[in-house]
Amino acid sequence: MKYLSLLFCVCIIIGCSHKKAHPYASVRSMNFPLIFDIEGSRNEPATNITFTPDGKELFFVTDSDGMEIVKSSFFSNGRWSVARKTDFSGKYKIENPRISPDGNSFFFCRPSDNYQTCDIYVMKNTAKGWSVPQPMDTLINSNSFNTSPSFDLNGDLFFCSNRLGGWKVFYSKNTDGKYSEPVLLDSTLNRYSITEIFMAPDDSYLLFGSYVSERNLSDIFISFRNNNSWSEAISLGTKINSSEYEGRPCISPDGKYLFYSRGIPGKIYLIDWKPVLDSLRKNMKK
Repeated sequence: MKYLSLLFCVCIIIGCSHKKAHPYASVRSMNFPLIFDIEGSRNEPATNITFTPDGKELFFVTDSDGMEIVKSSFFSNGRWSVARKTDFSGKYKIENPRISPDGNSFFFCRPSDNYQTCDIYVMKNTAKGWSVPQPMDTLINSNSFNTSPSFDLNGDLFFCSNRLGGWKVFYSKNTDGKYSEPVLLDSTLNRYSITEIFMAPDDSYLLFGSYVSERNLSDIFISFRNNNSWSEAISLGTKINSSEYEGRPCISPDGKYLFYSRGIPGKIYLIDWKPVLDSLRKNMKK
């Protein structure tokens, strides 16, 4: 009995320490998608998740009386806090938030009231919190719809735009905080109509949402990088792509979990990413 009690205490300690150290921990297997419940927002739509580099703070988009706003939650003492509206929300619609891999910049998209155009904005991480949002320069914000910013570890920018007619992915090199004139990624990738992306920090793959004409709903695809070219797109498969809308992919900062949106207006789901990624790579080599 003494040893059983000791074993029980050890298990509790290990379990608690694992829970505290692991923001995405679940008592259930994550071999299949699970809803990512965020306290205080379980009855609200939730999409477009992004994380600080340490994985201990998240931001997501929800709807408040017809206005798209951003809420945040902190991971502390083994649990996520009740999600609260951010200070920069409520004045205008906010979409596609994305924190840069170094944590120094917070980007988001602000569409016009008629959704004909959209600009990308940036806030800087300061000692007093996020700075006042500023639009990126006109090289990035053309007179079109510019959205879904994503970044690699070099700070280079990838985003979607319809500036050339049709939705395509553009790339802009970051040199000391200045972004070059955007160029199209190669035609193998841009043969698809792409409106949402997530670039792997090491540039090894690109996740994107693209509408499937048979269903008129979005599925999530992946394209692998080979030097300066990109592979044909591969669907993430029926485990992730259901009969509903799937899109807005995001990989957790530790690279272990895929977060994405399912349904309209939507909920955030997550799944163990490495087994899925390994399977996709294996299928690509066949």
